[in-house]
Amino acid sequence: MKISRENLLGGLIIIALGIILLTQAYAFESLNTDEGTHPMDYPKVLIWIFMALGLLIIVSPARKSSDNDLPLFSLRTAAVAGILVLYALLLDVVGFGVTSFVAACAVGYTMGWHNWKSLVLSNLAGVGSIWLLFNYVLSIALPRGFLL
Repeated sequence: MKISRENLLGGLIIIALGIILLTQAYAFESLNTDEGTHPMDYPKVLIWIFMALGLLIIVSPARKSSDNDLPLFSLRTAAVAGILVLYALLLDVVGFGVTSFVAACAVGYTMGWHNWKSLVLSNLAGVGSIWLLFNYVLSIALPRGFLL
């Protein structure tokens, strides 16, 4: 069986993202719970399933069975996964506003949205709406970094 480069790259990105998420999930082990089930048990199971799917992507066949089949994973979706990993790593450092806007624009461009004016305006409106909703309606502070 031949492993395609796209499947290998995509699967490894998913597994790396799963490892990052697992480190966060195991960081909450010190929570005291009087019940038998720990609050992070369910997210940990989901993360392990997520990583197993990354492994399945790596070992999936390299060739499509027909021209109508969609690829299981492509460089485009691997790039989006990489953007989301960078977003997760930079969110607390840079801040919600700038990081979310840049990540949303990068994902949109990667997925084929090349009209810059509508891309920038729609992501600005979306991120601004989320920021207003959390800060003024829900009164929940979003991560603040050195830019906002």
